[in-house]
Amino acid sequence: MAYSTTSVSEVSMPSDSSSGSMSNSVQPAATTPLVSSPPPDARAVSWAVVSIMYAVGCLLCVVMGALHLAEVEALRGLWLIFAPFGPCLVYALVQLPRSRQTSKDHAE
Repeated sequence: MAYSTTSVSEVSMPSDSSSGSMSNSVQPAATTPLVSSPPPDARAVSWAVVSIMYAVGCLLCVVMGALHLAEVEALRGLWLIFAPFGPCLVYALVQLPRSRQTSKDHAE
């Protein structure tokens, strides 16, 4: 079974029905961007919030690791899902003082 592909430029749009004729002209594309930019008052990433979220993930990793060591069969190996939160937490904690220093520089 063969499939045919049609690009957007090949699609013909019917003309206004009041003119009585059909045209194969392509209508202009919409001018709305596919990805909008953030609003001008958008704030930078709050590394404090990110650090808290990663700390919760690390806590879940420790809890799941303890349950793994306690040999709870239903949760065996589940700690691996939360293992990447450790390095992420370290990175976020490194970024936290840098972002605070940057915000102080912008405030002055």
